[in-house]
Amino acid sequence: MNLDGLTTEVFGRNCIYLNAVDSTNTYLKKNLSLQDGTVVMTNNQYAGRGRRGNVWVQKTSGSVALSVLIHRANPEDMGILPLLSGMAAAQSVPKGQVKWPNDVVIDSKKVCGILCESAILGSNISAICGFGVNLSQSAEEFEQAGLYHAASVLMQTGKEVSSSEMCACIMNNLEKLWCEYKSGDIDDILNRYSKMCVTLGKEVKIIQDGSERKASAVRVNTDGALVCSDESGEFEVRAGDVSVRGLYGYV
Repeated sequence: MNLDGLTTEVFGRNCIYLNAVDSTNTYLKKNLSLQDGTVVMTNNQYAGRGRRGNVWVQKTSGSVALSVLIHRANPEDMGILPLLSGMAAAQSVPKGQVKWPNDVVIDSKKVCGILCESAILGSNISAICGFGVNLSQSAEEFEQAGLYHAASVLMQTGKEVSSSEMCACIMNNLEKLWCEYKSGDIDDILNRYSKMCVTLGKEVKIIQDGSERKASAVRVNTDGALVCSDESGEFEVRAGDVSVRGLYGYV
């Protein structure tokens, strides 16, 4: 299918729409021979996953799940790709901001979750970036599901966006950021990320294996780690190991 408003050279130029799929990320991991920049999109994902193995199930047509396949990735890219993906999605919605590392929020409510993974075919490493975007669900739907920190783009902005438009916008932004990053412009990217990140400069709870640690979120390193500080000094936390929340709410 063709994506409405797509301006990229590579990302999204081959777009596969599936009526239903267990996970768009899993689909691409099983089909790594697809061309660079291939996007898989669905409005019915029934076995999606979030970071640290959390289950993410898409139950209504008011949301879209999409994943993009990026060939010729390096292991060191996998720390920064979640940040680039978060920025790309946040730039795609009005008033979008990022909760470290890459949850997209509008007025402190989560509207998009992202999972970046790597996969190997032969000697080649590929990255897969998956996005789950809440487009038009109502507040009642989230309340019934017990997702009190979640919202849809329509709820938070009053704007209706189609799945195709959202996918195209994310791909446009992500390809630009990816090219900037690969050209070595990491400092400027991190400066822009920091301005979009609602976590930085706040007191946070770091949750790991059922325990909590309070600290201040200071900055993000070039490898994507969050640098925090408490009475013991500065330390790093990584997205695959911990969950970071605000002291008094989700952000």
